[in-house]
Amino acid sequence: MNKMRIVRVVSYLGAWTILSDEFKNLLIEIERGLEIVGQNLVFKKSLGKTKQGNNKIISLRGYSATLSKSLADMGWEKDIRKEFGTGGFLYTDFKKYKVGLNLLFGKLAFSLGSLFVNLPLLAKSGQLDLTIFMVPTQSLAKSMPLGISNFEAIYELLNEMRPLPIKFPFVLLGISNGSEKLQIVNLTSEIDSFLLLSIGLTLDEVLYFGERENYDFKEALPRNEKLAQTICAFTNLKGGGLMMIGISNDGKLKGINKDQLDNLQLKITNVVRDNCLPFPKIQFHIFEIPNTPNKSLLFVQVDEINRKPCVTQDKVYIRSTCSVRPATSDEIRSIVLSNA
Repeated sequence: MNKMRIVRVVSYLGAWTILSDEFKNLLIEIERGLEIVGQNLVFKKSLGKTKQGNNKIISLRGYSATLSKSLADMGWEKDIRKEFGTGGFLYTDFKKYKVGLNLLFGKLAFSLGSLFVNLPLLAKSGQLDLTIFMVPTQSLAKSMPLGISNFEAIYELLNEMRPLPIKFPFVLLGISNGSEKLQIVNLTSEIDSFLLLSIGLTLDEVLYFGERENYDFKEALPRNEKLAQTICAFTNLKGGGLMMIGISNDGKLKGINKDQLDNLQLKITNVVRDNCLPFPKIQFHIFEIPNTPNKSLLFVQVDEINRKPCVTQDKVYIRSTCSVRPATSDEIRSIVLSNA
């Protein structure tokens, strides 16, 4: 009896954590479906010998049909399609709740098309919160028709392409009928995941593009007056903003000493509490700098305030491109009217 199971995982934007925690029951159903496939695996004779000298290959039709039936029996909806444009379709092979499951049992170009064309469109359509791609590992693909893409080839390409242009969580599951131990790889670091979800950019992209309206760099904590102005400007900005402490103005990772983190957070909280009205909501996020012992980055996430404007030193401050300045009377009027 062949035991089909998940042996490789590539996670993007924390997708594996989302799947194994928030959608644990769905993961159990997928694993159960694979077990059923393994129990009913059908082989057929190939036209000639494979590279391994074996003249039997897995019947993809039987594989897909068995998996489809088992998932359908567990409440998965099959072949979800939504027409767009002129005769095109957004599609996912299976769907349950807002989780899509696609089977990458085609050639490599087709598989990459699903990842880089279909997935972004599905994400923008709002149909899915998470997409799962199932693909045979190299060892299993050898028992399938020639030309079938395999997990290792797709992972190698994804790894070479980082940072990926996709801003949507997905997980690539490598399926095997062998006894390999489960291996999990995260394509995005903790800091990249945070930045992608908060401002839509990776750390490399942030450093390359430089400061923008909704984030800025601080090599060290600015003086109290400037700090309050920056926080107020971000909280008056639609969507809020992010102050990244430990990055120089030219985009170099300088970091701050870890033993300073507690004092910095306390000082920022006190300055904001004593100088900004209404009191903005701020959150602290600490990230280690790779290969830099005892150095961290401190990000101050500033939420947009509901009761605008936020005032400090009796003035309203706003973001203007990449800088902070006092708002004009017309700009203040516009900020106030935006609350209505």
